[in-house]
Amino acid sequence: MFLKNKNFFKKKILEKNYSGKIITENRVIDLKKNIQKINFFNIPRSLCLIECSNSADSILIYLSIIFYDNIPLLVNEDLNYEFLKNYINKYQPEFIITKKKINLKNYKLIHNLNDTNIYKVINQHSKKINDNLALLLPTSGTTGSQKLVKISYENLYENTIDICKFLKIKKNHTTITTMPFSYTYGMSIINTHVYKSSKIFIYNGSVIDKNFQNLLNEFKVNSFGGVPFTYEILRKIGFNKFKSKYLKYLTHAGGAMSPNTLSFFYEYCKKEKISFISMYGASEATSRMSYLPFKFMKSKIGSIGKGLQNSFKILNNNKFINKPYIEGEIVFHGKNVFMGYSNDYRDLIFGNLNNYRLKTGDVGYFDKDGFYFITGRKNRYVKIYGLRINLDELEKKLNEKFNLCYLKFLNEKIVIFTPNNYNLNNITNYIFERYKLNKNIFTLKKINKVPLKANNKIDYNKLI
Repeated sequence: MFLKNKNFFKKKILEKNYSGKIITENRVIDLKKNIQKINFFNIPRSLCLIECSNSADSILIYLSIIFYDNIPLLVNEDLNYEFLKNYINKYQPEFIITKKKINLKNYKLIHNLNDTNIYKVINQHSKKINDNLALLLPTSGTTGSQKLVKISYENLYENTIDICKFLKIKKNHTTITTMPFSYTYGMSIINTHVYKSSKIFIYNGSVIDKNFQNLLNEFKVNSFGGVPFTYEILRKIGFNKFKSKYLKYLTHAGGAMSPNTLSFFYEYCKKEKISFISMYGASEATSRMSYLPFKFMKSKIGSIGKGLQNSFKILNNNKFINKPYIEGEIVFHGKNVFMGYSNDYRDLIFGNLNNYRLKTGDVGYFDKDGFYFITGRKNRYVKIYGLRINLDELEKKLNEKFNLCYLKFLNEKIVIFTPNNYNLNNITNYIFERYKLNKNIFTLKKINKVPLKANNKIDYNKLI
């Protein structure tokens, strides 16, 4: 029986026959030996903020922090420095791991691991941390909100085991990093392969680089994951011409993929005897909640499959729906549902507040065979390129510099509606500087006047 406060990563890595490895183009790194070697995290339970990158050092530090019963707070290395300082002020971490040079009064540099700096707090701020808390994740958004997802050891264990089972990950498998591991999907790929004592090839380039396909063959990579944009790019560069003796499956999550791209990869994978597995997940569910087996990819195109352990339900007018094709909010039940949100270090003491139930905010239905389909979002979050973006938060920040800008997601683009004569390039440069969001996802539309409801709130339905 799994105990909620048991650190299963430590137990697994300490097994005598554990042989997990990290591979780079130049070296092979034994996980067990090197995780234990980074022993400056062998301290009383502490909070460690990591700016994550797809590098051997970053991943080893992440695993070492968990191994020594500490709590990693994962953020992306591209995080705006202003947002990084906000996280530090809100959560008062004992350690900050970053490639940046930071100058904060209460922190000193204690170690440098190649190009990674490790800072330690000078005067420690007293905080209470729940015994079950394993790590802290941002939602998959990038707008710098300090609200984090609290993941327990039980959440990590249950989701890792489920993913290993349905993907049939084995000890002799090799995967490659194609997403930042501050993103829950990228993190879960690392976690599952660490758990199965597999190999992880560290790659920090783009799938569009010619070297990517060479590396897949040279290092006998068996799988990789991607968001819809990943596969759109691979389709454009003619990935169907790629031949591999080693690829066993590809995974897709992070939003809906176009039917044309799904069909493209179905034909390619069928021909090459590779499985293509669409999945659906959220940071609040530790990672993935469902998957669509390859054999249903064509007949159920666009489906997110069935929930792990048949754990989805449709909620309509506060009642669960038992009939197919009736839309409602998708609700997930499972042991991988997070403990709750935190807004600062004072929330870290609280235990499980969700009773293993997650209202996803996604609207959808199930068909007569029990396969689920997503048709939209309840709120103003949108998912694009695998990132969840809060339109309200982005709009508010945009209007600090530009007046009367209103955002809406239309035809796979974020449209900026404004009555003013703004230049799109000026706006997207400002957004990219703060959030590192791809400029191509935005477009600008001039309107004569801002449509208002009777209560003087913006009528977004009239922005078209």
